[in-house]
Amino acid sequence: MKNKIIFKKEIDSTNIFLKTNYQEFEHFTVCYADHQTKGKGRISHNWYDEAGKNLLMSILLKDKSLNNYLNDLTLVVAVALYKVLSKYINNISIKWPNDIYVNGLKICGILTEGVTLNNQVEAIIVGIGLNVNGVSYPEDIKNNTTSLKILTGKTYNRKDILKEIVKVLNSELEILKQDDKTYLQVIRDNFYLLNKTINYEKNNVIYTGVVLGIDDDGKLIVLVDGKKEYLFTGEVTLKK
Repeated sequence: MKNKIIFKKEIDSTNIFLKTNYQEFEHFTVCYADHQTKGKGRISHNWYDEAGKNLLMSILLKDKSLNNYLNDLTLVVAVALYKVLSKYINNISIKWPNDIYVNGLKICGILTEGVTLNNQVEAIIVGIGLNVNGVSYPEDIKNNTTSLKILTGKTYNRKDILKEIVKVLNSELEILKQDDKTYLQVIRDNFYLLNKTINYEKNNVIYTGVVLGIDDDGKLIVLVDGKKEYLFTGEVTLKK
């Protein structure tokens, strides 16, 4: 399957571009950019990028059969990224639900957004920010951030990595559509949060608990005051 790949030197956000223009493009259209002026992560966070150094990409999914797996998608993307990055580096772990870490430092973030019309999901946009050739990061994140170049000392072709991600993700999604959830085992085997104490917010209240794992639906299992809680989504931070 040949994918349409759109390159933008500078753009507000590749996610915004595909969300705005989703009707014009076919399933699995990819947009990537040298620089985003409004790059964002989850829960209104910004995504830092050093122009021309990192992989800032979004993928348009219009296969309606994927609507049956909306709760799985971000985790499946994380597993695809894990498999691609494993070709270059070791000690990779997945932080539920949307980050990739190496040696405890963040290298990649995922933002999955739905496009709805009349309460129907018309398309899904998968945004990926992967630190590839960057070596300089702002003061507030530099001690928690890494990149392929920092880890290996090598410079990488971003488009080659993009094509690898598209190929592996396409394969993983086809497996998922067969109701095959073997991706969960990859997460369990490389699970960043296991046995860690976290904070999370629910109904405007901050709770603290210990992560026990993830269940067969991809929910995070957290032990809070002796009781198991199951989280579908949300902001999870490690308790300092």
